[in-house]
Amino acid sequence: MTAVGCGLLLDEAVRNTVEHDARWNDPDGFAALHERLHDHLVEQIRTVPFDRALDAAGALHRLYRDITVLPPAHEGAARDSHEDEACKPVDEATVLGLIEDCEGPESAKNARFWLHHQPEAFRVRRPLPYGPPRACSAWLRLTAYEGETADPVVAAVWDHVRRHGPLRANERISVARFHAGPQERRDASSAMALSLRGLVAETVRTGGPAWVFFVLRDDGAWDGPLRRHGLLPTEHRWDVGGVPQRLFARDVRVFPASDWLRGLLRSVSGEGDGRDPCHRVNGAGLVRTDEARTPTGALSQREFADAVHAGLRALRRPSELALNPLRRSRVAAVGGEDLAAVLQQAVYELAEEQGGHGPHQAAVTAFVEGTATHRAAAERLGVSLSTYRRHLRTAVERVSARLWHEEVYPSGVTDGYTSSVGDREQSRVDR
Repeated sequence: MTAVGCGLLLDEAVRNTVEHDARWNDPDGFAALHERLHDHLVEQIRTVPFDRALDAAGALHRLYRDITVLPPAHEGAARDSHEDEACKPVDEATVLGLIEDCEGPESAKNARFWLHHQPEAFRVRRPLPYGPPRACSAWLRLTAYEGETADPVVAAVWDHVRRHGPLRANERISVARFHAGPQERRDASSAMALSLRGLVAETVRTGGPAWVFFVLRDDGAWDGPLRRHGLLPTEHRWDVGGVPQRLFARDVRVFPASDWLRGLLRSVSGEGDGRDPCHRVNGAGLVRTDEARTPTGALSQREFADAVHAGLRALRRPSELALNPLRRSRVAAVGGEDLAAVLQQAVYELAEEQGGHGPHQAAVTAFVEGTATHRAAAERLGVSLSTYRRHLRTAVERVSARLWHEEVYPSGVTDGYTSSVGDREQSRVDR
């Protein structure tokens, strides 16, 4: 046994021998024991204070270390005697130095912004019994659309959210950033151990984020471990201080923690592939373990526009409108209005826009009042059929654009760092 900051570690060769013997002699008993340990640790992650939840998440990782944790070459970094804890004000200069050394001055500048606005997001790993931080990482918890104008990396995160699943009312995202440690310029193993434990705690605990993101060096070293957590590389790449980085994403609403945990158990029982708890990847870059299901996440921009068009056509057919996916959207939820009222209001507001008179009349005639054919609607309005169709197409595009803007931006919010800065400033004073 080796004593470390988080408990006792059994020698790896001994552990593998005992595990192999137990699995060989009593596979059912081994699986049952594994499931009891799994359930105990998951319950701890969900219910205990966050710091203890991180320790339980680390234990869950070790339970499934063959499929979920660090690449084998980096295991040693997670086994040193250390203490993981929240970043203190006295540590901030050291943390910024670690980040600048690993990712350059531009990344350190962004980290300074977040240390000012979300100091509680940063965690450090220091040697026992005490010493300066040897590694750090941050889990930013953001509501729409914090930091978009201040941090280009966060701007890329929000761009991905808008296009692949906007937030609904009261939802947030979590972003893992600034994985840094000395002599770890290539992989930041100790910092990644912190971040991966944070990922489990973030997504398994009640009230977790709608999306989780990782920002990592774009060299492929972490693609496998992140995929096993449901995170896949996105199209967003950039260069930060000469360091190529990439954005990894997971829509937790489509691939919830329950699916990931079920996949872990399958890997032990033999139902899975023995290596990877994630079995299916759809076209949007989201991992699923189950067969296709109706996603609980929000709509992409194209899906939203199609749903608006379908909703307008179904305005006079309530039973069909009741099945429209817009019913799960922010625009239908805010204010408690039904979907028909939201769509009709958007049609009426066309009259207030420049050049909106023709599109407004065409939309009212086609969708609100209803006509048998486009030709009949054109005759009622006294315009040519081609003009009517052009006005109607413009009306649908403008209604979709107006509602999409309301969907992706909360009321009164346009962009930038917008939420409770004053509260966080007071929190920092208290610290």
